[in-house]
Amino acid sequence: MLDSLTLGIIDLETTGGSAAYDRIIEVGIKRVEQGRVVASYERLVNPECRIPPFITQLTGITNEAVEDAPAFGAIAGEIRRLLEGCVFVAHNARFDYGFIRHEFGRLEERFSAPLLCTVRLSRLLYPRCHHHDLSSVIERCGLSCERRHRALGDAEAVWSFLQHVGQTVKAERLQEAVEALLRRPQAPPNLAPEALDELPEGPGVYVFYGSGGMALYVGASLEVRHRVLEHFADDFQSVRSRMIREQVCRIQTHATAGELGAHLLESHLIKHLAPLYNKRGRVARTLMILKRAAAREGYHVMELHEVEAGSIDPEETLGIFWDRRQAKTFLLEQAAMHKLCLKRLGLERGRGACSAYHLKRCRGACLRLERPAAYNARLALALGARAVTPWPFAGPVVVEEHALGGTGQAFVLDRWRLVKAFAYDAQGSRPLFEPDASFDLTQYHILRRYLLNRRGTVRAWDAQALPSADVLPAASK
Repeated sequence: MLDSLTLGIIDLETTGGSAAYDRIIEVGIKRVEQGRVVASYERLVNPECRIPPFITQLTGITNEAVEDAPAFGAIAGEIRRLLEGCVFVAHNARFDYGFIRHEFGRLEERFSAPLLCTVRLSRLLYPRCHHHDLSSVIERCGLSCERRHRALGDAEAVWSFLQHVGQTVKAERLQEAVEALLRRPQAPPNLAPEALDELPEGPGVYVFYGSGGMALYVGASLEVRHRVLEHFADDFQSVRSRMIREQVCRIQTHATAGELGAHLLESHLIKHLAPLYNKRGRVARTLMILKRAAAREGYHVMELHEVEAGSIDPEETLGIFWDRRQAKTFLLEQAAMHKLCLKRLGLERGRGACSAYHLKRCRGACLRLERPAAYNARLALALGARAVTPWPFAGPVVVEEHALGGTGQAFVLDRWRLVKAFAYDAQGSRPLFEPDASFDLTQYHILRRYLLNRRGTVRAWDAQALPSADVLPAASK
């Protein structure tokens, strides 16, 4: 089966995990025709940004090593020729494919190819195995990889895996697995077939609707078309996906300029549409917060309070939780890890020692057997795992995500709150959607991850920079 395909086996090393914001630093490709390697390619790539230290530690690729390397645009033609007419093969193909598509997108060029993901192939062929990352595959199959975490070295390991399964797996079973992965998903029974052809390729949000206009599911992706098709793939075994497939009648999509806009719009639509198959936690109206009560005998004492989600001031809380159960689970875990007193944590009442002390899991703060300063220091360390990150700017900021053709989206943020959301083009700006500007735990996690780990355009907010207009985002149907 594999011998009949032309394969472009590819691996990339990148500055991070987001195709929208991170960049390629090394490309490795093996082109295979009729079961023989006809070309091997390896190039360092100048990402035009700094390589994070942890990436250098993982790959050995330094900023100095790529300083004189070509940018992706200089080698885009070579890569396109190597992959022309190929099945795009990679371990976790969605990752590598997303980066290649985005790099071509920055050049205002399109790239498309059929995908064969060897992670998914491994899962189909070895369903009893729990781990299918490349290191696990190499160990399980007895393969060798002398240059792990380098592009060509990992691509060669993927080729060795394909050769291994070609020799050890029955031809009929291998053919069935490969065909299943390459097969174009069929439209669900109640969805018009042309609906799948109209799906956009880039980042955005998609909404599945059932009969009567009921919202079934809202999702976000950097590759909307690819993600939606995954929902309808034959090998997708989740019960939720099968239920959606049986009920979906219409798909609505909203294009965004990038990852941040996709996740913020997804959160907004989940809150306002209350789709049937999205998780309940994302639309909670009340949350549990952890606050410090008045100190007793020098020991810091904790209290849990249920509050309206929109009224939370994150800077005055020691932790925010979806519900009381999650909060208590966190406190119990930290108590066991740091030998904290269950009474001082507000989890038990009454006189005498807490139950953890009798089990030798508390150092006796309940009985004043340890110094308050030592206990309080250990408590601060434990709560640091859940502490709300201080707002990293002096005031409100605007984050911009740029798309092709001078269009983009901008988000005004203040103390982890989304204040405004705009789309803009050459004609001006318009509201993308209307946020309520209150604290939202889902949005906090989205914004924290983005602002602390991404490199988008962030600047101080000028209220006159983006005039408002009463225009909602257009949606393709």
